[in-house]
Order: sequence, then C-alpha cells, then structure tokens
Amino acid sequence: MRIYFLTDIETTGLDKDKCDIWSIASKVFTIDKNEVIILGEYYNLNKNVTIKDNVLRNKLNVDNVKQMGNVNSEKELMEDFILFSGRIKLKNDSKCFMMGYNTSFDKDFIDSKIKLYNLPQIFEPQIMDIMQFFIFTRFIANEQEYNFNLKNAVRTILNESDKYVFHDSKNDVDATFDLFISMLNKYTNFKVRKE
Repeated sequence: MRIYFLTDIETTGLDKDKCDIWSIASKVFTIDKNEVIILGEYYNLNKNVTIKDNVLRNKLNVDNVKQMGNVNSEKELMEDFILFSGRIKLKNDSKCFMMGYNTSFDKDFIDSKIKLYNLPQIFEPQIMDIMQFFIFTRFIANEQEYNFNLKNAVRTILNESDKYVFHDSKNDVDATFDLFISMLNKYTNFKVRKE
C-alpha cells in the first residue's frame, strides 16, 4: 500500500535556506481499487511568523495566524508535522509519497528543514505534481484550453470559481484534493471515505 500526503506549505519567501515555513496542511490518503481512503488531515501554523515581504503581507492577515497557530516556531511546526506523518507511516507500515501542486518546491523546502532540525525523513524521494497530472489528462482529452495554475485548474475541472477562496495551505490542499478526485472520476467512479 502506498500512502499519499497531498501537502502544501506557505513560506516567508522563496529561498529554502533563508526563509521559513509558517504553515503546513496535508490530506493523507491511500487508494484501494476504486476507493480513496482518507487516513488523516493536518493543518498548523507558526503563530510567531514574521512576514517581511510586502506581497506576502498583503495576502495574509497576520492577526489571524497568531490566533490560529498552535506552535511558536518553525522548528516546532516541523516537529509536529513529522510526528503526525510518522504516526501514519508506522500505523500503516507503508511508503509515504508527497504530492500536491508545485510539489518539488514544497518537498525541497520540507527536506531542507528536516535536515536543518535533524528530523527523520518520512517521505520517499519520488513526488507527484497534480498539475502535471492535470495537464496530461487535458492533453489526452485533446482539450487545448488550460492554464498552469491551481485556480484555473479548479475552475476548468470542477466548474466552480468559489472553491478557491483565498491562498492558504488548507484551502490549497482541499482544492487540490477535489481536483484530483474529479480527474480520477473522469476514468472510473472513485468513492471517498474516511478511515
């Protein structure tokens, strides 16, 4: 059995060595025949985040983050996420793969923090980027009109513009999961259930 961690992070910038992760969300599932089984969900924020980038500050209500966050540092956030991930891995005795939207960016960032804080590596090196899957399925269907971002992919596949309300790791994970299930259902009928 393979376990997929559909994961998104929010960071204080683009440099994994100089910038911090301030938010992590993940929806964990496995696929058994025509059934997607949700094994768990994770969402947490570093309530002491300092946003220096004006663009990021405009997208983010820092007061909300301070109220919603359960940890006080990036190190605590990473430790909490790895503890959550490790419990699922041990319980299911399976390989864990990271997937999402722009997954290589998120995985590189997470891997750099795992190394920085000397945490155990939970995830396999292979990743699955949902946008590559989206583009491939659109190509197979010979549909020419698509754009390479999550908001447009959700609108195209789900025909819902309100699914993607604002940019946040939890909203991004939920929208990406809905998109992934909709793409799977183009080929066969998948049922989703929680374990």
